[in-house]
Amino acid sequence: QAPGARPAATTPTGELALTLSDAVARALTQNLSLVLEEQRTRTADAGALKARSDLLPTVTGRIGEVRQRVNLSAFGFSGFPGVPSVVGPFNVFDAGVYVVQPVFDLKALYGSRAASAAQRAAQHGLERWDEATATYGEVLAARRKQLPHDHPSTLRVLSNLGELARQ
Repeated sequence: QAPGARPAATTPTGELALTLSDAVARALTQNLSLVLEEQRTRTADAGALKARSDLLPTVTGRIGEVRQRVNLSAFGFSGFPGVPSVVGPFNVFDAGVYVVQPVFDLKALYGSRAASAAQRAAQHGLERWDEATATYGEVLAARRKQLPHDHPSTLRVLSNLGELARQ
């Protein structure tokens, strides 16, 4: 198996007749490097989203209910005629919303910038794959048309291939 390739969902048995375009199409769809590049892009997108969320305020809420008794003697209230020293049971209900927003968080700001740069880099890598796929398509189209080597379309395709190889 070639480096960067992944096994097909169904492996053909016996001899398989392929045209050049079929072979290129199979190579592009079965290439693990492309799948990994797509996964890197998704991971970078998630990292950028997480880093941006660190810049947002944190909102929390709490709801509680307690059934309690209070010993009035413990608070210094004792000796009142007709008032028992222990009051209750009674219900206490409490609800609250809390918002926390740092005034200036340099770490979160730099983290967000770094994650955005990683996201752009991953997207650029995926765009390189799209360009390579388009260039392969142009090569196949030129081959089908049987264009001469000095034809402008052929020269442009070869130039694109050379540029992709250098990158």
